[in-house]
Amino acid sequence: MRILSLLKNDLRRLFKDVGVMLSLLLIPLVFMVPTILNTDFETLDLDDDEKSEGTPLVIADYDGGEVALDYIKELDTNLKVEQNFSGDVLAEYELQDDPRCAQPSPACDEAVGRARLLDGSLSGVLVIPEGLTTAFKDGKHTNVALFFDPGGDALVATQIQKISQGLAIKVALTKQIDGAKGDFTDLSSVSDPKVQAEIDKILNQNTSIGTGKETAIHVDEVSPAGFTEKKKLGPVEQGIPQTSVLFIFMLPMFLTMWVREEQESGLLKRLLSTPAGKADMIIDKLLFGVLVCLVQMFIIVGLGILASTYKGHPVSIDIPGFLVLTLALSASSASIGLFISSTRLPSSTGLVPMLLGGLLGGALLFLDYLPAFMLPFSYIVPQRYGMVGYLDLVARGGTLVSILPEAGILCMFTLFFAGIAIWRLDLLD
Repeated sequence: MRILSLLKNDLRRLFKDVGVMLSLLLIPLVFMVPTILNTDFETLDLDDDEKSEGTPLVIADYDGGEVALDYIKELDTNLKVEQNFSGDVLAEYELQDDPRCAQPSPACDEAVGRARLLDGSLSGVLVIPEGLTTAFKDGKHTNVALFFDPGGDALVATQIQKISQGLAIKVALTKQIDGAKGDFTDLSSVSDPKVQAEIDKILNQNTSIGTGKETAIHVDEVSPAGFTEKKKLGPVEQGIPQTSVLFIFMLPMFLTMWVREEQESGLLKRLLSTPAGKADMIIDKLLFGVLVCLVQMFIIVGLGILASTYKGHPVSIDIPGFLVLTLALSASSASIGLFISSTRLPSSTGLVPMLLGGLLGGALLFLDYLPAFMLPFSYIVPQRYGMVGYLDLVARGGTLVSILPEAGILCMFTLFFAGIAIWRLDLLD
């Protein structure tokens, strides 16, 4: 009852401070709304190849030979190849009177491409030089030129570059293999006669069993018992774990300021005249912080799920697992805030757990992308276990049972920091 009375007192104080209450409710929207608005839900179901098909690439083909045409054909299956401009496009870039554009030509394609690079409507222009096919047949090296806007979208430019390089290699290898047909049947043709005889014996022997034509070796594709296929995450599904973990760890700074204000106003000193003890007050602040986080998390996760469902991309999440993980993560965050309150460190120190823990724990940068030397340090911050748990729930269809290890570790963080806070916190200071 003492703890409940203290909790009611904190909640009454919060409701009286309209500015603080509104900020606690509105800041989650600031985190999630940009993610939702910037999400292209139409492309979430497409793989990378399908997404790249809409990326325009102007090609100026000065060669026109077999190799160049095969290269362009391959590019057109992965990108949106544009050539042979005329009419309105030429007028738009004032090229209708340009001698290069008197008729469709590679020079005109290059001129249009360069003009579009300048106005930012295009990410790349590929120029295939004259003599490419002849040089290839003669075994000579020839370069194609890819022009892009260095101030444009770096990801799209890199995508075009990698696709162009990869398909150039593919076309070259295909042509070389086609040219070598008839020179050999397989590699055994150049082997020792004894080896050839053994291979022929194996190839000619009966490989079936009985009359059922069952092969001697049968292969089944199976997955390990504990394997769960990872689905590709959309921005909202990535945003829910990252935003949740980052936001929960804004609590230490808020809670530190809250406790320091009570110390300065003498409220904690007055509470000492009641039957409530120091442990009761620490538990009260833990519960208060957890309640604040729960409301904020319901806003963040609820908004993300509603937006995705409305756009036809529902995000399913196990509610019991989400509640338990959020409770454990919020409690660990609140305990860190109380730990900072028990020291003489400034309230702004509460930002350190959010930023440093967010970096090491995968909230600012996914754990898969952390440098190898930083990865061991991620195990000492609670954010790691929050991220792993939320990703398990959102991306892998995890349940309450699957996140229990992470929740248990977070509870140990809570006991550790809350214990220090009970020992160190000076209510009279």
